[in-house]
Amino acid sequence: MTGPPFGSAIGQDEGSSGERASGTDVRPTAGMLLPALILWALFLSTSFVRAPIPAVNEPHYLGKARSVWNPDWCPGDFFLESSNPHLVFYWTIGWLTKWLTLAQTAAVARAASFALLAAAWTLFSRELFRSRWTGLLAACLFNLLMAFGNFSGEWLIGGVESKVFSYAFVFFAAAAWFRARPVLAAGLTVAAVAYHPVAGLWTVIAAGMVAVDYLWRGRKSSGSKDASQIDRQVLAVDQETSTRDISTRTLSTAAMVLTVGTVAAIAPALPVVLGSAPEIGRQADRLLLTQRVGHHTDPLLFLDSSYLYYGVLLGVWLGAWFVSSPGPPLRLVQRFVAASLVIAAVGLFIGWLPEFSSVDRLHPLRLWLLKFYPFRLADLALPAGIALWIGYWCDRPAQGEVSPARSWRLGSLAALAWIVALLLPAPDANPSGMTERVYDDWITVCRWLRDHTPTDALIATSNEDWAIKWYADRPEYVSFKDCPQDAAGIVEWWRRRQGLVHWSRQSKADGVISAADLDELHRQTGIDYLVVSRYGPFDVSPVFEFGPFKVYPVRLEPSPENRRRTTPPAGP
Repeated sequence: MTGPPFGSAIGQDEGSSGERASGTDVRPTAGMLLPALILWALFLSTSFVRAPIPAVNEPHYLGKARSVWNPDWCPGDFFLESSNPHLVFYWTIGWLTKWLTLAQTAAVARAASFALLAAAWTLFSRELFRSRWTGLLAACLFNLLMAFGNFSGEWLIGGVESKVFSYAFVFFAAAAWFRARPVLAAGLTVAAVAYHPVAGLWTVIAAGMVAVDYLWRGRKSSGSKDASQIDRQVLAVDQETSTRDISTRTLSTAAMVLTVGTVAAIAPALPVVLGSAPEIGRQADRLLLTQRVGHHTDPLLFLDSSYLYYGVLLGVWLGAWFVSSPGPPLRLVQRFVAASLVIAAVGLFIGWLPEFSSVDRLHPLRLWLLKFYPFRLADLALPAGIALWIGYWCDRPAQGEVSPARSWRLGSLAALAWIVALLLPAPDANPSGMTERVYDDWITVCRWLRDHTPTDALIATSNEDWAIKWYADRPEYVSFKDCPQDAAGIVEWWRRRQGLVHWSRQSKADGVISAADLDELHRQTGIDYLVVSRYGPFDVSPVFEFGPFKVYPVRLEPSPENRRRTTPPAGP
């Protein structure tokens, strides 16, 4: 007996995934709607509780998106005028900023991205489990395992950024693949690459590794089988699908869509990798890994607790692999997890080479390879794989119709996992690093800058630099968080930061920062206002002071012929 695709009426559950896979309709039905809506609510609540707006990367991503749609916003900001590697995200989200504030845009974009992710996970998990509620349980367990920690700093449920959309399309692609829709799966994978080239490409590579593994084992066991029959074995996820006539032409079309689409999708990001001279590229790689993202890319810098936690997860996952006998869909997913672990293992080997060989830690090839974040896919895939194993064990006793009592038990376990995840400490809940009172003072200072300085006044900070553009609507000279991703931009980012350090040392040589020192800073950098807290002392008066923060004009006597500023607004 076969049930309707992707679910039945609310309150009922289908039989095995093998039964469900007899159709090719990928349209959602009422049976999927309730779990998807619940999962969406759980994702959103987790996002807002554990990562209040603005989350750690939202000023970075949404500021860029707003600038793409409105180049006159924060003119002269160094980061906003750099390369746009996540251009599809900026295109599809940035238009909201024409009518909404950045905070409102973040809320709407979170709602949209997590709705997409919830729908994708629901479609994906319905191909793995008998009960529609098992997928909800697996998602809550996945979220819980991510809340406990990570390996290289990767996460999925938090603020909105391009990778949330990217991974949603990955799950959509997997669901389409399980439905024997290879062309659709290829197109959805291209969308994943377009939203986040690094995350999407690692997904393509891992999926390719799984396909090569299936092809190799298929040829080894089949002997005289022709290539098209072996290709169908790679696509097969159950007995029904394996006997369906999936033509070689269809698979070839899917391969062409994936290849051509991926090349087009990564085009906006190519200047990041190829757009500079070799020497500039090597310098940028060194700066990127030693000064900015080494905590995500260099395993020599990862925390011991991260190694311990993921070592435990790996042990659990391997144990489940050897004691479980899942159906074809889940087996395929776990092979994808294995592929992500192989990629991470290669990254670990490259990263740890300096510890057991003569390879220098700053060897250009080592730095170049690690900058592609080889651990980010496994960082998510391993906890997801364990959550799906647990879902498999919880789903095994279900035969045919699932009783309401069993559905309640699955729902209760899911609710418990969700509540525990909400209660766990969230490292990124306060990305500013300020206390609540100081943070309020900081926002007040940013609002003053917005209301009492020209729209293109260039701002620099000495200690805190959190979300200047978000709150003040003013361009920044340089920001630690807002590091460009192209090589020339990275080198310039470092030059600006070091230039400020050099100016600070020179200006404080006599123990006080004078008006002449501030004039020199403006001459060197074009900075108009300097925001400080602990930095000083100054022998000039600030134009604004609130809490621990002071705002100093850098150009004390502006030249009329050089002022291209607009008249500052009188008030809010």
